[in-house]
Amino acid sequence: MALWRRSRRVEEGITRHLELVGRTVLKFEEALFAYLDESRERAGELAEETHHLEAQADDVRREVAMELMGGALLASMRGEFLELIERTDRVANRAESLLYFILLQRVTIPDPLKPSLREIGEQTVEMMAEMRAAIHALFTNREEALEHSRSIERMESEIDRLERKEIEQIFQLELELAEQLQLRELVSRLADISDEIEDLSDQVEVIVATRRA
Repeated sequence: MALWRRSRRVEEGITRHLELVGRTVLKFEEALFAYLDESRERAGELAEETHHLEAQADDVRREVAMELMGGALLASMRGEFLELIERTDRVANRAESLLYFILLQRVTIPDPLKPSLREIGEQTVEMMAEMRAAIHALFTNREEALEHSRSIERMESEIDRLERKEIEQIFQLELELAEQLQLRELVSRLADISDEIEDLSDQVEVIVATRRA
C-alpha cells in the first residue's frame, strides 16, 4: 500500500510539473508576442512571470526526483521517469533563457521576420499541448500517447522548415553581419524549444516500448 501511495504521488507530481511547464510556455509566447509588437516593458513583465513559473516547475521537479530516488516506482521505471521530468524541465528552461536573451541584448527584429517568428511561437505552444496530452496518456492509454508523439514529430518538422526559411531570409536583409548572427541565434534558440519537446516525445516512446517488453 505504501508503494502504491508513493507511485501515486509521483504521477501527481509529474502532472503538476507538466502543468507548470505548459503555463511557462504559454507565458513565454505572450512575452515573445509583446516584444514583437514592440511592447518591451510589457514583455519584460511577462518574462518575470515566466521566470516565476519556471522556478515553481523546478521546485516540483526536485520533489518528484526525490520521490523517485527514494524508491517510488519499480527500479526499472525510475530512470525512465527521471529522464522524462528532466527533459520536461528543459523545455521551460529554454523558453525562459530565450526571453532574457532577447530582452538583455535588446534585439531589434525587422518586420519581415515577425510573421514566421509568430508562427513558430504558435506551433511551439501547440506542440506543448500535444506533449501534455501524451504524458497524461502514459498513465491511461499508451497507444494514445504514441499518437500524440507522432503528431509532435510532424509539427517539429514544420518548425524546422520555418527555421530554415527564416534564417535564409535573415541573410538576405541589408544588415550588419553582427545583427544577422544575433537574429540567427534568436531563431535557432526559438526552434530549440521544439527540439526539446520532440526529445521529450522520444522519451515517451521509450517508456511505452519498455512497458510492452
